Amino acid sequence: MYGVFETAMHGAMKCVASPRTASKLRASSPSVFVLPFYRTASTPMGFDQYHEPANELPEKTRTFARMITSLTEEAEAIGWYEQRVALEKDAQAKAIMKNAQHEEMKHFGMDLEFLLRQKKQWREVLQGILFKAGDIVAHGDEAEEASE
Repeated sequence: MYGVFETAMHGAMKCVASPRTASKLRASSPSVFVLPFYRTASTPMGFDQYHEPANELPEKTRTFARMITSLTEEAEAIGWYEQRVALEKDAQAKAIMKNAQHEEMKHFGMDLEFLLRQKKQWREVLQGILFKAGDIVAHGDEAEEASE
């Protein structure tokens, strides 16, 4: 089995695609190269959301990490759509992108709500900040102090 990897600016590598798309990626980016990777049933899959050995973490912590990763991915997608919409000239394409961005925002909200149900203090702090008129930083400072 082969994996396609791309070097990051700091020298690290990340998997960016399956081998099927290797030739397309190589043609478009000189930083892409193919390394052999042999995975067996006993080789654990690595995920960026785990900074500790996943098999040592309780299931609840692994779920929490996956939801944090999902929240981050939804936020990134919202930002990508914002950029696409800003540049798109075709009205129909722009409308579709805005609709897709709205879906990502909904997913972001659901992910956040799940996390806030797990962390009572987070909910208390955010209730003191979100959906309030006035100075956001002041609300943040007040909410943080009140939760301590």
